Amino acid sequence: MAGLRFVIALVVLAVVFGLVERRWPASTSRRARWGLDVGWWVLGRVVDPLVKAVVGLLLVGPLVLAGLPLERELLLQGHGWVATLPAPLQLVGALFVADGCATLLHHVHHRWRPMWRVHTVHHSSTHLDWLAAGRVHPLNEVAQRAPGALVLLLLGFDLTVVAAVAPILTLWAVGLHANVDWRLGPLRYVVATPAFHRWHHAHPPADRPHGCNFAGLFPVFDLILGSYYLPPEPATSFGVVDLDVPERLGAQLLLRFPPRA
Repeated sequence: MAGLRFVIALVVLAVVFGLVERRWPASTSRRARWGLDVGWWVLGRVVDPLVKAVVGLLLVGPLVLAGLPLERELLLQGHGWVATLPAPLQLVGALFVADGCATLLHHVHHRWRPMWRVHTVHHSSTHLDWLAAGRVHPLNEVAQRAPGALVLLLLGFDLTVVAAVAPILTLWAVGLHANVDWRLGPLRYVVATPAFHRWHHAHPPADRPHGCNFAGLFPVFDLILGSYYLPPEPATSFGVVDLDVPERLGAQLLLRFPPRA
């Protein structure tokens, strides 16, 4: 049943974003192959329970050291003044905190070579569209999820709210990768847009060797960190310039790619 739901969800995404990208394409060029990205989507669905288990195990030690209970029923209640907030306010706050943590980690992924090698998988697509959003290495998923989840639990957000953060940010991320150049006018400073994120995937400008636009939902973090970049012209060239990444799932999963000559 879970597998059927995944297939249905993937078909719905394909229909919705297929229509959107055909109506408002940022680039009229067509991808040469789509099998690799479909493979990453399927692999992501298969390993997601393992990723969640690893994240959970990584949280145990810090939670014990912080004196928090590990019982699910008690974690569901949250703690402190945050737990007294209505669920909608908790969710907005949790999204803000989680995206702030993810933005900082994203900066690290682009600056620390071991993590960049893992993150390179996500940046390896030379044709950016919604399907490319699934190209994420499992190690990248663990590194992104665990710190944010830990901070949310330490702050007192209840477990139901924490569990809702990942799927919301994931769905938004799929939209960010769409082959459209939507900027949303003044809202481009409030929420991340496809045009904003396409510049993150573009070959970095000379004055920004480590990239730009690291936030996944709230660009305010890039505005604060000085990494916001959204010129009038659209981003056009995508892919990795320092590593030779083969278009094969096995090679990408095993991180088998040498420096580009």
